[in-house]
Amino acid sequence: VVDWDQLSVTYTNVKDDTVPQLVMFSKLFQGMTLEDTARSVGYLGLNGVDLTVRTGGHVLPQEVDGALKDAVATLAQHGLSVPMITTGIVDPDDPTTEPIMQAAADSGVKFIKLGYWQYEGFGHIRDQIGRTKKLLDGIEAAAQRAGVHAAIHIHSGQCLSASAPVVALLLEGRDPKHLGAYVDPSHMTIEGFKSGWVMGLDLLTPWISISSVKSPGWEWEEDALTGVRKWNDRIMPLAMGAVRWPEYLGYLAQIGFDGPMSIHSEYLGGHSWRDLSVEEAVAQTREDLGYLRGVMESVGLEAT
Repeated sequence: VVDWDQLSVTYTNVKDDTVPQLVMFSKLFQGMTLEDTARSVGYLGLNGVDLTVRTGGHVLPQEVDGALKDAVATLAQHGLSVPMITTGIVDPDDPTTEPIMQAAADSGVKFIKLGYWQYEGFGHIRDQIGRTKKLLDGIEAAAQRAGVHAAIHIHSGQCLSASAPVVALLLEGRDPKHLGAYVDPSHMTIEGFKSGWVMGLDLLTPWISISSVKSPGWEWEEDALTGVRKWNDRIMPLAMGAVRWPEYLGYLAQIGFDGPMSIHSEYLGGHSWRDLSVEEAVAQTREDLGYLRGVMESVGLEAT
C-alpha cells in the first residue's frame, strides 16, 4: 500500500477534447480501493483513468449496472474523468455485453476496449477471421445502439489481434465512429520490430482511436525447468525500451490523433524486466511520464 502521507498529490482536472488525454490504466492499482487509486493517479499528475470493467477488475461485469456510474462518480470527486474502460467483451450475445455498453454510455464513458480472441493455430486463421467478423457485426451494432466506441486492442502473442494487418481486415468497411483500433506500440514492436509496426499503424490510420503507452525489451533467460535459454520480451521503462517514441508519437501527431492514451505501467510480476513493488512502479511511472511528455513536446503532440 502506498504511504500517502509521504506523497504530494496534485489533481489537474483539465481536459481539452481536441488533444489526446493521458490516462492511467487502473490494472496497476487492482488491489486498491478506488479512493487510493484516485490518489495514485493524482500523484502522477494525470486527470483520467482507464478503468477495468472485467473479471477481477475494479468493476465486475455482472455488477456494471449502477456500479460503473458509482465508480465514475467516485473518481470525479477526485478530479478524474473516465474516458475509457477496459473490458473482456468478445461476443455480442454475452449477457454482459450490452449492459456494459449501456452503463458506459450512461456514465459518460465514450471508449470501450474489447477483449481478445485467442489464435486457433496454423491453418485456421482465414476461417477464424470470418467468424470473428460476424461477432464484430454484432458488437458494432451494440456500440451504435449505445452510442459508444469499441476498439480492438493489438496484443502480441497468441491473440488474433497480434497482427495489425489482421486487425485492419477485421475493421475494413466499418464505421470508425463505433468500431476502431486500439494501437499498442509495445505489442506492435514485439511483432514488427523494424518496420512492421509502422506499416501496421499506416494501415489502421482510419480507425485509430486509442493508444497505449508502454515499451518492451528482450532478456536472454534460462528456463528453470528445461535449462533451455531463450529470449523473452519484458516491459521496460519508456526511455530504455525498444519503442521508437519520437517516431511513433510523430505519426500520431501527423494523423491528428486525439483519443485517450492509456499508461499501462505493467511493472508488477512476470511481464516486467524487474518485479517492482507498487510504490516502485508508481515512482517509475512518474519518471516515464516525464520522459513521455518531453518527447511529445518535441514532436508537437500536445496532451492533457
